[in-house]
Amino acid sequence: MIEQNIRKIVPQIPGESDASYCRLIIMLKKGFRTLKELQKYLEESNNKYCVTYPTLKENSAKDNWMERIKKYDQLHEQELKEEMEQTFQKLNKTSIQEMAEFLEDLHTLRKDVMKRFHNPSEKFNSSSALRALNDYIHCYGKATEIYYINTRHNLIPNEQENNKEVNDQKLEDFGKIINGV
Repeated sequence: MIEQNIRKIVPQIPGESDASYCRLIIMLKKGFRTLKELQKYLEESNNKYCVTYPTLKENSAKDNWMERIKKYDQLHEQELKEEMEQTFQKLNKTSIQEMAEFLEDLHTLRKDVMKRFHNPSEKFNSSSALRALNDYIHCYGKATEIYYINTRHNLIPNEQENNKEVNDQKLEDFGKIINGV
């Protein structure tokens, strides 16, 4: 998104020639951060804005390119960080919902195993029940461990203090699901 708005983020300054400004825009669009990279690209592509290296240095110094590039990079970095945070929040919500469903399925399985174990008419021997319960305990332990990691330790730390409260609420809600409340 930010790449589409380069000219808005880094506008042409008064007194800056159109050619100098176009070189700066090329530098930003191509991701070059040194004048040598820009010079090499302009020469190799036989670009109409190709000039000597001393002219590039003069343009850069006169029109304050490095500060403007720094501002662009900061905005671009901030946008990428926000986009990643949104993506991880979506993933966390999805994985937490899936985990809750998985644990609910495990809980249902445990109930079924216990019913079969206590029902004499079922031909379900105790060793099978114990193996099933052992598998249940193992799966449940791993699932709750993963759930705990997802709710307590976000992949991208959130600077907001209320994040802990939100995670505590998620754990409380999850506890209700597990206990069938």
